[in-house]
Amino acid sequence: TLKPEHAGAVRHWLHYHLERGVTRVYAYDTDGSMQALIPQSLLDDGSVVYIPGFLQIFGEKFQRVQAGNITCSGIEVGECGNCQVRLDFLRWQNHGPYNKWCLESAAHMHCAMHARGVAEWAVMSHSIDEYLYIPGVARFGDFIAKLP
Repeated sequence: TLKPEHAGAVRHWLHYHLERGVTRVYAYDTDGSMQALIPQSLLDDGSVVYIPGFLQIFGEKFQRVQAGNITCSGIEVGECGNCQVRLDFLRWQNHGPYNKWCLESAAHMHCAMHARGVAEWAVMSHSIDEYLYIPGVARFGDFIAKLP
């Protein structure tokens, strides 16, 4: 959950990466706390694709598991536009009703599906306190272009 006092950190993280050549950021939000923190100009120009309520694609059963109302095992499939994302509840066993690592892999899969055929490269970042940094490289595209 992000709080209003995190707005500066969100803006800094976004601008840092965009200024270094990232052309699009997919921002996954599970609880709606990020929406007000993303500068509207970045949403308007398509630099940031905001995905609110990501958990909702898995339906009511998943929301009940997240809330701790039921336990679950097995695989659930969430559908979003032109892709399906599998959420493996078996990975949740012994981790309590809410395991962010399971959600993170689902968000990575969703992002990869939506970037498929559109992006030349993609980097997954877990949080606004993690920055992509390559020593001696001002723009990430310059580094990518030098790869064999």
